[in-house]
Amino acid sequence: MKGRSFRDRTRVVMMWILAISFVGLGYSLACAQSNEVIVTLPGGTLEKVLRRSWVEPFEKKYNAKVIVVTGLTMENLAKLRAQKGSPQIDVVGFDPPGAIPAANEGLLEKLDPERIPNLKDQYPLEIQKHGLFATQWLSNHVLAYNTNFIKEPPKSWEDLWKPEYKGKVILPDISTVQGIYFVCIISKMQTGGELYNTEAVFAKLKTLRPNVLTFWTGHDQVAQLLNSGEAWLAPWAADRTLSQMAAKAPIALTVPKEGTIFYTSQIGIAKGTKNKALAEKFLDVAISAEAQLLNAQEAFIGPSNSKVKLEGFLAENLPYGETLKKMVPPDWNKMDQVRNDWTEHWNREIR
Repeated sequence: MKGRSFRDRTRVVMMWILAISFVGLGYSLACAQSNEVIVTLPGGTLEKVLRRSWVEPFEKKYNAKVIVVTGLTMENLAKLRAQKGSPQIDVVGFDPPGAIPAANEGLLEKLDPERIPNLKDQYPLEIQKHGLFATQWLSNHVLAYNTNFIKEPPKSWEDLWKPEYKGKVILPDISTVQGIYFVCIISKMQTGGELYNTEAVFAKLKTLRPNVLTFWTGHDQVAQLLNSGEAWLAPWAADRTLSQMAAKAPIALTVPKEGTIFYTSQIGIAKGTKNKALAEKFLDVAISAEAQLLNAQEAFIGPSNSKVKLEGFLAENLPYGETLKKMVPPDWNKMDQVRNDWTEHWNREIR
């Protein structure tokens, strides 16, 4: 009886171990087969468009769920840094001042063209040659203004200093990528061509302070201040300005005679993501010709997919074709090197 009792007890223990093993296996499989991906999107109007061009087609095609985390470039870089080794974000988007440090710091997965077929149709831009991110769109920096108060389009970046605009200028803060582009173009204006002359640009910017109402940190903030007439003039992104124009807002843009900074925006996969396969599929949808065309039509951002064809107003106003050749491409690595120094100067001398 004692032996039989021991065998019975042993059998019960083994059954419990087996049951627990199956539960654990089931849990692992559930995690491995998770059909959920976490992606970053900018807020505002652009996010609404990207939900239609990226999120909805992806969810429909792959019967998957997209969780959106909103954030701009430097916010997204900060999130990747904080989550290094155990990312909570799968797919991340940012402009080069955030994308390049992310690539250099090992925060992004290498992209595989075999698993992301639309990579082969990307314009061959120097910035993406290492294969750690793709280009999600193209845009440029412009001078936006309220047409109710400024009847004659500004011709130069120097117009920001006009006495009649005292207290009516809003500048992008240096914590935003638009702020970095603004410093570049003022350097070009002051030197006749050099984009990174710290001494020249900050000596000039100090004299602009009386005209500055505030330093903006979000695109919705710019739209609100320009639409209300509280602000009249702002260095801003072309796509955001064109979206306001399409909505019949009293806003227009000009590309000043000194030129404008042409820039790209990148999209990558967080290093160590547990949803790499699904993240690759999402990225492939984002850079597809279909998504890129819709983005150009509805958000006025230039396509990075070479198969997209634009005509008329879009071809004339977006970074595309002949228009793209007139814009100034910055050296992103150089910009990354000077950014911290510029931030210190800005916070000490401009704010």
